[in-house]
Amino acid sequence: MTLVYFIALLGSRVLSFVAAILFARLMPASDFGDYVLANNNTLLWSMLSSYWLTTSAFRFMAMKSGREAATVLSTLLVGLTYSLIAAGVLAAVCIGASISPLRPSLIPTSLLMLVLIMATDVTGACFTASQSAGAYLSFNLRRAIVGFLASLVLILGGFGVVGAMLGQIVGCAAGLSQRSVVALWRPARWGDADRALLRRVFIYGSIGSLAFSFYMMIHVINRDFVALHLGSASTGRFALVFDTFYAPIGLICSAMSLGRMASMHAGAQASHASGLQQIGAYLERSLLFALPYAVGGWMLAPRLAALAFGKEIGDEVETYASLAAVHGAVMTLISAMLLGVLVLDRGRPLVLALVVTLGSNLGALLIQGPEAHAVDFARATLVAMSFSVVLLALWLVFVDGVRLRWWSMIVPTVGAALMAACLWFTHIEGVYDAVLAALLGAAVYAVWCQCTGALDFRPALATIIQRGSAFSRGLDP
Repeated sequence: MTLVYFIALLGSRVLSFVAAILFARLMPASDFGDYVLANNNTLLWSMLSSYWLTTSAFRFMAMKSGREAATVLSTLLVGLTYSLIAAGVLAAVCIGASISPLRPSLIPTSLLMLVLIMATDVTGACFTASQSAGAYLSFNLRRAIVGFLASLVLILGGFGVVGAMLGQIVGCAAGLSQRSVVALWRPARWGDADRALLRRVFIYGSIGSLAFSFYMMIHVINRDFVALHLGSASTGRFALVFDTFYAPIGLICSAMSLGRMASMHAGAQASHASGLQQIGAYLERSLLFALPYAVGGWMLAPRLAALAFGKEIGDEVETYASLAAVHGAVMTLISAMLLGVLVLDRGRPLVLALVVTLGSNLGALLIQGPEAHAVDFARATLVAMSFSVVLLALWLVFVDGVRLRWWSMIVPTVGAALMAACLWFTHIEGVYDAVLAALLGAAVYAVWCQCTGALDFRPALATIIQRGSAFSRGLDP
């Protein structure tokens, strides 16, 4: 079941990534910037208002809670109603206080999309609570595919940023209109809700939603500041480049966290020591993946940026493209640490960590002068996030008692240095040279991990060889 959720989440995220690049090519830079702002702020409002239901569903599933599925669905229905009210108030406050620099013509479509996104989030939570992995996969992919195609058609039809938003609305409506969704919600009744269960879900999920909306908070804050200082066109270019070089590690780690969260909860519920061990293992794997990505991205991104976008985006793109790659690695580590605190049910420390991290990022952005460029905002964010990584790591190790083995620090560092050496001494000209250099660096790092015992690729290779041999034997006459 974990694999199904991984495919569903990764598939929709990859499609969103492709859509962003394609829409940026089809729309003027200012329109794409407005689309980014409207989309990001709408998603942030929904995550702060309803994502707590989705987060809680991992822990309070129907079978594990000892209640009937109809009771759990009715409880989530009541929670959705409360969330819609909270989302409306939050959106009104942000728009009225001009915290979100949205174009007035986009406000109605943003609010409509907000309602539908919240409904899709809670529907996903219901599928999770009822353990309907196949229905969740169909629902999520249909929403993403229909939304992408509808937005593409409307943009090509000349509707611009409004068309892109309406396409997302059509996608959400298509997902919610499936028979499986209607059948899922049919048993839910307002009067059958369990208020005690709702309180448990809210207390846990409200903290968890902060951790999982952490990425979106940082991105929305940064892009709103860029928009207020530099305008929509610069915001569009900033978002396009930043998402392109940040997305790969964010997509993979976000999808991995879904299954990892369930397994870590199982360990934490068995015993506190088991939960700490699960968290330590997850952090070690994150280090193995994040640090080499940061080094490789820092060196390759400036070369790839010019090839991917050309000079029309501006000279600064080469600088903050490399910053975006490193930023993605740092954010991945922060997410892993926050997930660890979440699994240990440390509510107050988690809130404090989020406040400190967001506060440092906001402070770094506030000190930017009126002459600041997008690259200045990217640097300020990277400094704030790096500082937060150090504080959170010290906290988890010395306060919460998470144990990390010595090689979890040394192996990624040495492996990243080897990867950097491969990229440095490889003559890179053009996209093919860049791809070959990246493959060479990744191969060297993989061999290093195999030799040090950090990762063992032999079982996977043996399985592939066995399947290939069985297939070849089946072809013999």
